[in-house]
Amino acid sequence: MSLVTMSKIRLVGLKAEKEKLLGVLTDCGCFESFSSAALVEEGSHSPSKLDSLLTKLARVRLALKSINSFLDEEKKFEKALDSYSERFGPDFISAIYNVTNVKDLVLEDKTPARKGRIELKKAEFLGIKEKEEELLATCEEIEEHSFSRTELDALMSRLSAEAKQIAPYKSCKDTFSAFRSTETSFSKLVLGRNAIKCITELRKIGAVVIYDESPSNGLIGFAGLLTSRDEFLRIVSENSLTVCPLRAPFTAEEMLAEKASEIKENRIKYFRVIREGAAYKGKLDELKIYADYLSVEIDKAKAEDELGETDSVFVLDGWVPAEKAESISSALKKESEFIKIWISEVDAKLDKPPTLYKDNKVLMPYQALGDSYSPPSYFETDPSPIMALFFFIFYGVMTADVGYGIILTVGALLFAKFSRPEKGMLSLVLLIGYSSISTIIWGVLFGSVFGLSFNEIGASIGIMGLPDKIWFNPMDEPIRLMLLSLMFGAAHIMVGYAIHMYENIRNKRWTDAFFDDLFLIITYVGVFILILWIGNPVSGMFKVDAYPEAFDGLLNIGLIVMGSGLVGTVLTKGRREKPFFMKIIIGLSGLYGIVNILSDVLSYARIFGLTIASCAIAFAFNIIIGMIGGFGPIGFAAAIIIAIALHAFNMAMGVLSAYVHNARLQYLEFYGKFYIGEGKLFSPLGSHTEYVSVVD
Repeated sequence: MSLVTMSKIRLVGLKAEKEKLLGVLTDCGCFESFSSAALVEEGSHSPSKLDSLLTKLARVRLALKSINSFLDEEKKFEKALDSYSERFGPDFISAIYNVTNVKDLVLEDKTPARKGRIELKKAEFLGIKEKEEELLATCEEIEEHSFSRTELDALMSRLSAEAKQIAPYKSCKDTFSAFRSTETSFSKLVLGRNAIKCITELRKIGAVVIYDESPSNGLIGFAGLLTSRDEFLRIVSENSLTVCPLRAPFTAEEMLAEKASEIKENRIKYFRVIREGAAYKGKLDELKIYADYLSVEIDKAKAEDELGETDSVFVLDGWVPAEKAESISSALKKESEFIKIWISEVDAKLDKPPTLYKDNKVLMPYQALGDSYSPPSYFETDPSPIMALFFFIFYGVMTADVGYGIILTVGALLFAKFSRPEKGMLSLVLLIGYSSISTIIWGVLFGSVFGLSFNEIGASIGIMGLPDKIWFNPMDEPIRLMLLSLMFGAAHIMVGYAIHMYENIRNKRWTDAFFDDLFLIITYVGVFILILWIGNPVSGMFKVDAYPEAFDGLLNIGLIVMGSGLVGTVLTKGRREKPFFMKIIIGLSGLYGIVNILSDVLSYARIFGLTIASCAIAFAFNIIIGMIGGFGPIGFAAAIIIAIALHAFNMAMGVLSAYVHNARLQYLEFYGKFYIGEGKLFSPLGSHTEYVSVVD
């Protein structure tokens, strides 16, 4: 079991020392509070402190997000400087960067912001509090820039929409105010595909054409008596024509020129705001530190809300690792001579302690994989070590290739070391890196290096006589691979039921352990033996020619073992039913489990499928690469480039498929046999930092 044993700790101290003692618990990094069940008196906690901290944190995070978006927009703008200069003229760029000549423009360094966490000493981390007012003022300035950007963006969108509305009337040289109504007449500018077709119909009601400079565009002006206006509007509506709504005393060209000038002017303002916002890049680190400082203070404020207090004392309950309980107690007593501390063991019936894994760098990525399904509860057996073993094996079989394995292992481990990714990405990278060691092992057994055999690789470099493979080639013996996959499946499921049996025994559910789990385990042992028996004559999986009589006995042994498990299941499955006939019916229904057994084991055929697919694709790619490489020096150079691209694609698809299907086998076929989950990971006070690592 790789879970840390937890203890309950209860503190009773002076209210005046509350802040100081919470600071000690935060510094220890291994205390998680929970709502106290024994409040001395119902406290009157004011949410104002927590609300204030949450508001500040929201403002800081918004500022960080805004700075990054400003930097992204500025980077995109600088990449497109030439196109903006052609579109709006050199003066557009000059106005934004405040230079008289674009040639004098020197762009600032756009080195990416710091990657990974910021390492600080405790005093430096806490010292950010002194800059709180300055940083909040900075956040307010960034908010103003962000608001200005939004306003300018909305204004330019409105101006662009207005310009689009005016553009269809560009060919009309008259002002829009020329098309107006009087006491006796009206004149309208209409637009639409059917405008020309309506001329005859409109003339019948007395309307005359007063403008038809560009009839091909469907833009025509009509005039008529005011008494016929309603009939005019009816004809216009029925023919889907648009009556120009503009009445300004300007031509379309004049208005478009004005809109273009306004858009350009506001676009200059917009990119100036972007530049000013991006200039806050120098504040990123301080804002990140302050954000994490606020997160720690929020943790403390939440802990305060969970404690009980009177006018003079407080009570706080929490969880600590059992091995650190005494050291935490000593640290608290050094800070206060009045504090009282009680440490007690976990009560399995009343308590729900959090889950904390023992520190294990190898298991860490596999634990993260399991947690993405559901963390184990504190009282469960941690499945990570066993799941890691099977995931490691299955992943290696699915991606079996020495070349792919070396690239993935070395690449993942180097990336993890030098790129310093965040915890989630680190877990995924290490999962691939560790599991790819299995890829190398199975690649050796199957004899595959980038889809080529050892003999082919050796011959290409002048070494003759190397074996094609160590064990067998999946492409040559697919049935053997299929049977191996099913054997893995039977063993995997069998171990899952064994863990469930162990849980039942540990919780003293003896009958469930033996009548349910044991008989299922026996059944799967029989299935495993029968696969062995089938495997040798079909594929020669195990060489037993010297002892044929021993091998022949496997059939009888497998049938006896599997039959014993099924009979035991039939006889005991209905044991809790009271009417005797119901015991028989429920017992016989247990035979339906045969179908489940077969379907569960056959699920592992996906291991076979993915391995064959990866090998076949690599084989096909190598044929293509060989054909291209035969066309002289140019073909050889092209073949190298194509080989890298094709094998990179096959490797990437193999990794993705192996991860997804392997995880499915773990979650559904394995965890489904014993796992409850629904645990809550240990979340100590002050641990919710995103950007900073406090070092001693």
